[in-house]
Amino acid sequence: MAIPILQNELRCFVQSMYDEGIVNEQFFQIQYMKEMIRNDYAVRAITSYCVSCTRLFSTLSDQICQNEVDFQRVRDLASELYAISCSFGAKNVRFACVDLLHACERKDKNFCSQALNWTKNRFCHLRIKLETLVQ
Repeated sequence: MAIPILQNELRCFVQSMYDEGIVNEQFFQIQYMKEMIRNDYAVRAITSYCVSCTRLFSTLSDQICQNEVDFQRVRDLASELYAISCSFGAKNVRFACVDLLHACERKDKNFCSQALNWTKNRFCHLRIKLETLVQ
């Protein structure tokens, strides 16, 4: 009896993430895999996404802190972050990446730093929700 109640709460939680614009339809594919096929698939996908983002954020921060910023390198890293966020269905992170990409095009170090901080903020908000979902 408790399992159907928990499953319903989980569906409602994921729906609230969608309603808040944190994730998009792509994320529902991962959730479907979790519910219908294998729970460990979703956990691995979430873990892989979070580890990749954390690595990219670290490298992006290092790049932007340089005296002479290699904006092409920052753009390449931001593009990679954008791509994995699209694939994962991380809507807010993907939108934040667009600002980071624009900052790279403008070759504006301060704007890059601000955009990176906003992207990290959106990712942290998502990661908290994902940690709740995995539990």
